[in-house]
Amino acid sequence: IPENSRKRQYKNDGQHGVKQELKGKKMHTKSFNSSAPDSRVKFKKHSSTFRLAVEEYNNKKLEIQKRKEEIKHRKEETKQALQRYKEIKAIKMKTLSRKTKKGQPVMKYRMQNLLERIQNGLK
Repeated sequence: IPENSRKRQYKNDGQHGVKQELKGKKMHTKSFNSSAPDSRVKFKKHSSTFRLAVEEYNNKKLEIQKRKEEIKHRKEETKQALQRYKEIKAIKMKTLSRKTKKGQPVMKYRMQNLLERIQNGLK
């Protein structure tokens, strides 16, 4: 349809299927001289309150998920540290509880334990 004609033109408003009568008026589009041909100014659409609420909800959900992952990670680390501690303690108890034929403790392992303690204390 030519823009100069006076015939009725209809445009879909976008709300509830309502059509508006334009009466041969031109659609307003701003264009400025720029390096790109046919460049038009795009106006920023305002976010609706619903969209903002949805974004806020998603952000809170992500934060909660991150916190849960951090807590899970910390629990896993403490569990592994406790397991290593128990293994080391079991090995020490096994070596320190060795006895001779007469029932006396084996001094070799006791001396090694004391030496390790002293060396760790100096560091």
